[in-house]
Amino acid sequence: MPSSAPRCVLLAFLTLLPAGGAFASASLDCTIADAAVEASASAVLAHGLPAPLSNVSGEITLKSAKGLPTLPPKTAFEGEHLAHSWVLGRDVKLQFYRELEGDGVTALDLVIEVRQAGSDEESPYRGRYTLKASWVDKGEAKSKTFSGKAVCTAG
Repeated sequence: MPSSAPRCVLLAFLTLLPAGGAFASASLDCTIADAAVEASASAVLAHGLPAPLSNVSGEITLKSAKGLPTLPPKTAFEGEHLAHSWVLGRDVKLQFYRELEGDGVTALDLVIEVRQAGSDEESPYRGRYTLKASWVDKGEAKSKTFSGKAVCTAG
């Protein structure tokens, strides 16, 4: 008759599985405010989960800028507009892509790349953003790119 020791070890292992490491979460808030672009983004940042960001929302406002067709109003975005995200160590990279309807700007592509400024968990994340506004003018694809500083906090 086989020993019941392997079954006891397996049962003990299966019992301990749910007691794995705790999953912590924090809010991630990013802001951009310069002469051409005003934007904000927020999300729940989970540590230890396969999908690090949830409850994503925000808005982008293009201020009056030369070379752009009709400016879109304040443009909201949600999780479905988060094209890519990278959260690793002290680095956070986010890409939001939103197509717009109507005349004027037809797409906004926002990339935020920040790094935690200090070793303290409360230290802000500082870096840069790039925003590409795209549109079609008389059948020709056109775009204008803006860039500047971005700041994010996690808490």
